[in-house]
Amino acid sequence: NTLKEYFHFGKFTFLGQIGDMIRFRVDVMVIGAMIGSSFVVPYNIALELLRMATEATSNVVTGTQPIFTKYYAEGRMDQVREKLMFLTRINVAVSTIFACSLLLVAQPFIAIWVGPEYLSAFIPLMILTAIMPIGVGQNSAVQVFYALSKHRYYAYINLIEAAFNLTISLLLVKQYGIIGVALGTAIPFVFSKCIFVPYYICKFTEIALKEYLFNIAKVVVLILLMETGCLGLILYYQLDSIWVVFPLASIWQIFLGIILIKFFASKEDYAYAVNTVPFLGKILRREF
Repeated sequence: NTLKEYFHFGKFTFLGQIGDMIRFRVDVMVIGAMIGSSFVVPYNIALELLRMATEATSNVVTGTQPIFTKYYAEGRMDQVREKLMFLTRINVAVSTIFACSLLLVAQPFIAIWVGPEYLSAFIPLMILTAIMPIGVGQNSAVQVFYALSKHRYYAYINLIEAAFNLTISLLLVKQYGIIGVALGTAIPFVFSKCIFVPYYICKFTEIALKEYLFNIAKVVVLILLMETGCLGLILYYQLDSIWVVFPLASIWQIFLGIILIKFFASKEDYAYAVNTVPFLGKILRREF
């Protein structure tokens, strides 16, 4: 009976992971089969850069499922709701900063990494990176699905998204090439992560849907507004050297992070940042 229960839990974990794998792996097969293997290389360049940024972001807030499982087992749903909203803000903020950083340095980096002939990878990268904050940013929501043993809903969402991904990519690849395939991935992803994941996670945790979505949107909009300054400098001075753009973008992200923590972070968010990087508490003192 115990093995049966484990298998029942595990099969949905497996299905959810299959959906995650199909989301990007199927794109390469579609490109190779429909328009030729030569287009696989620039698309893979975009995927590799996206993977590095995603992994770096995911490592900032990890291992939260045991926390949610503990609170759920103790019947402390108020803590599940509170920590979910808090960790989602952190995840969204970090993933938005990483996504913007990647896009700011991507073109000069690709040019020096594999050569300017592969700059066609930038537009697919831009499309895929644009959806990164709403995906990686909701990692904590995925952990809550598992903690509450509701992950079958996440598995179904992933599989349906993968099916639409394949369908839309096949429809667009002939006319738009690798850009069409990137759109085929992005369109169902946006519907999945902006509608279905928020709907079900709010239903299971009894969080108001508007509150949850606003919790995400306000962080994304604030950071995007602040990132326009760095983009404006790059465009105005026509900077195209990685040795100039990378230091500029890095300094800008540090400045942006200081502004966010010093002036916009809530008391709880500020405490998390200071506990994670202790010296911040000495240089960014705040009175609440």
